[in-house]
Amino acid sequence: MSDAKDTGRETGASVGRRAFLKLATAGAAAAAVQSSSAGEDRMSEKEDRGLRGPAAFAYGYNRDPYPLEPGPHLFIDWRYVMAGWTNYAVEGRGAELFPGQGRAPENVTFDPHWVPTGVRLVAERAHKIGPVVKNDRDWEFMISGYASLHDLGGKFGLWYETVPPGGNGDSNLICYAESKDGREWVKPELGLVEFGGSKRNNIVIDGSRTPYGGLHGQSVFVDPAAPPGERFKIIFMSYLSGGPEEAVLQRLRQERPHSVDDFGQALRAGILLGRSPDGLRWSFSDRILFSHVCDSQTCVYHDDFLDRWVLYTRTSALGRRCIGRAETSDIDDWPVPETIIWENDPSEPHIDLYCNSKSLYPGTRTMHLMFPTLYLRSTDSCSLALSSSPDGIVWTRVPGKVLECGPEGSWDAGCLFGGFGLTELPGDIVVLPYGGYRHPHKYPRYERLGQVGFAAWKKERLSAIQADGFGEFVTIALTPPGDRLYLNFEAKMPGYIRVAVEGVENRGLRDCDVLTGDQLKQLVTWKGDPSLGVPRGTWLRLRIQMKSAKLYSFEFK
Repeated sequence: MSDAKDTGRETGASVGRRAFLKLATAGAAAAAVQSSSAGEDRMSEKEDRGLRGPAAFAYGYNRDPYPLEPGPHLFIDWRYVMAGWTNYAVEGRGAELFPGQGRAPENVTFDPHWVPTGVRLVAERAHKIGPVVKNDRDWEFMISGYASLHDLGGKFGLWYETVPPGGNGDSNLICYAESKDGREWVKPELGLVEFGGSKRNNIVIDGSRTPYGGLHGQSVFVDPAAPPGERFKIIFMSYLSGGPEEAVLQRLRQERPHSVDDFGQALRAGILLGRSPDGLRWSFSDRILFSHVCDSQTCVYHDDFLDRWVLYTRTSALGRRCIGRAETSDIDDWPVPETIIWENDPSEPHIDLYCNSKSLYPGTRTMHLMFPTLYLRSTDSCSLALSSSPDGIVWTRVPGKVLECGPEGSWDAGCLFGGFGLTELPGDIVVLPYGGYRHPHKYPRYERLGQVGFAAWKKERLSAIQADGFGEFVTIALTPPGDRLYLNFEAKMPGYIRVAVEGVENRGLRDCDVLTGDQLKQLVTWKGDPSLGVPRGTWLRLRIQMKSAKLYSFEFK
């Protein structure tokens, strides 16, 4: 990522070989202690950041045992699953690695230890809700997929971008819709922005009236730590027309060279920020955050663990759309994004990564998710995939399709684009906004286009560890924040799940009361006893046995 000077990282932030070996040794020693508490075993978050280095170390995943935070832990990758160890034995005892020159080992067997068997990771296909925001107003010639959804406490807010009649996509409008339940949406007459001689509309921003007269590729995000007048923010791209405005970019390159790339300066693209107390009434600064061509949705959030702002946006490499990331401690001063994902499916040479739809699973700090829009050049259409990350830096593609275009004649038959803001709705579902179109992406655009719908899943069910037949795995060493274990799973008869607490008497697989059915949050018991059988604060490993089942998440309470 960006160097220490540009991002404010400490000089000793990266973990060198010696430091890594010290951490590994410390972790091995900790794993031998059966009663270390989460508070004693784990460094403070500030100390973790000082040791973080690149990638997954940023979140302390090098800790062994790993102290779990409260809340759900989704099986969105293999972070909690042990890879296991190789093991060679002679009559049940470990085989000598160097048995002596000229001595051929006899009766050696291979017996891998705690290696997962019969399980795979698969993304859950979303079902569709909508369209929830239809294209039915005079100012909505084209509704883009750049929608932002937020739970506002007591109601839900949705900000969406529209191209007005006669527009070319550079100076778009931002409109607002709201809902009490997330299903029935209204477009309130706000009386804020004039269109066609009237303010009886739901427009909150006219892009032509921003500092440089343009708005494209925006997202609205919430900053709960900001002063009341700046709680809502919007990030967007504007093309500077030239002349005096071009001098602004030249001065930016002189004063903050880390904030300008060649392509951004060549196309005179500036990324700007707006602020609002309520998401409706906005003020803007002409300060350019950075110069880069971000003509798809840019997603921003504050990472509480790192105590830094992080954004994800479009980049380009070798003729393909890619996904880039940048981070900063100053929301008004960013380095240009660096590409972190170049392609998403090595079997498909005609796919670009269009939008990123980066989200945290609601209520968590470590469940990083991305729903990249896969642009299929061969058909000029799109679909959504799922990627996950333990820290927002290193990403894993989750196998399986998430969302595809609808059947011919439907509102999203031509193409679709993922939006911003994975949000839980009443009724134990979680949704992501997306924009759908009747026609392909690039052609034609002579008639009204675009509506907003939701990709929806059951709560915490975005991906699963799945056993088609018999499967089993063991977790890494975990220090739970509670003494009761709950699972989110689907195991229809004759499928089942059993859980053991490794090495704990009366908590074996045969002691576990069999888990079956379709359960969002089922308490695990052993002969009727829900206790884990270990003192609070003690680390443990879980052995999970599955047959014809899907396991979505776990939680300790």
